Amino acid sequence: MKWVLYTICIVWIATGSSLILYTEQTRQYISRWLRSGQEILFVVITLLVGLLLMFAAPFSRHSWFIVLMGAMAIGKAGFIFFNPNNLYDQMREWYLTKASDQTYRFFGILMLILGTAIFSWVE
Repeated sequence: MKWVLYTICIVWIATGSSLILYTEQTRQYISRWLRSGQEILFVVITLLVGLLLMFAAPFSRHSWFIVLMGAMAIGKAGFIFFNPNNLYDQMREWYLTKASDQTYRFFGILMLILGTAIFSWVE
């Protein structure tokens, strides 16, 4: 299951780097993907990543953090699936239309830091 952690970390590092270096192009790509009406696919991917993180947690030095990240991903999938009071739709619209480039870069920095930290914790 180490390969799961390595794969997720590499995807997070690549996405974070892309958000920092190519903010506008990444923003357009994310916008096309999130507006495609494929929420159920987004839910399935998020749920799968959360479950994979939970199962791969014992292969990390800080397994409690990996379990926390997995639980947050599963919670996010449930939030998107149930979409209480169209809150997910409102958040998605804010993220796609009103969030500044600095916000995208900030999320990129967080993804880069998390990906690198988890990558270094794999045993």
